[in-house]
Amino acid sequence: MFPAHLATPPASPFGGLINVAGKIPLPTSGMKYRIMKKLESDPATAWAPMVNEPQGIGLYISTWNPVTGWNTTYTVKHALPPIADGYYEYEDYASDHYVESNLMGYWWTTAADDSKLFNLRIDLSVDGNPDHDLHSNVVSVLIDNTAPVAALSIDLGGQCGDFTPGAPFAGRFTATDIHFESFSFEIKPDGPPSFPSHGVLPVPPSGASVLYDGAIGDPGIVNAVWTVDTGRTPPVGEPHVGPMDPCGYAIILHVWDRTNVNNGRTSNYAQASVGFCLRTP
Repeated sequence: MFPAHLATPPASPFGGLINVAGKIPLPTSGMKYRIMKKLESDPATAWAPMVNEPQGIGLYISTWNPVTGWNTTYTVKHALPPIADGYYEYEDYASDHYVESNLMGYWWTTAADDSKLFNLRIDLSVDGNPDHDLHSNVVSVLIDNTAPVAALSIDLGGQCGDFTPGAPFAGRFTATDIHFESFSFEIKPDGPPSFPSHGVLPVPPSGASVLYDGAIGDPGIVNAVWTVDTGRTPPVGEPHVGPMDPCGYAIILHVWDRTNVNNGRTSNYAQASVGFCLRTP
């Protein structure tokens, strides 16, 4: 039996909703399985079933009919009695009757799971006695449900500082996480009709982890300097960036970590912002 499958980018934990998938070799209709979980530090006696009830497990099951061809239907499977044992009927049992993505169950992680390392395995019932179940090998899963730290300040003038157009100014920023991925700045407003910021961004405009072809190691950047040149005139040959028009602006810092949140559809995220004005001369 293959283990639960949990794909991950480099050195990335998991968070939010986790899909657990796997494949049982030589399956037959009517097989029963369950997902087992424990803290890695706990003894073997701590293994417990992961029961996806009362919501059940939603599966897309594809079947072949010689007349109508392939048909895919959405089916919600519920635990077999007794529910607390966590056994489900295995539906991925033939080339003409299989489950899309080999899905076997869900795990809705919570804040209580944060920073903990868990072990998962799949148990296959062979005779109805849990003590006789066949066990897959074990997959270890680290949970991170904590947002990164994003902090931003202006050195002179503070929040809503008032500056003369063309003046440079600076501030400090922090972008950290134990699984840091990247940060980026933006200045708003930056769009039509007038594009008042003219593409000017703080320096540095962004940064990424060494694991994503960047130069920043964990846990990120602490109390680093950013600068803005509101009167920037681009060198010859560069796209036009700057100078900035008189306006009220917000500098926004975005920070992401490497966590696979909700099956990799997103990651843990935080932002911070400060406002400033370029007054009309």
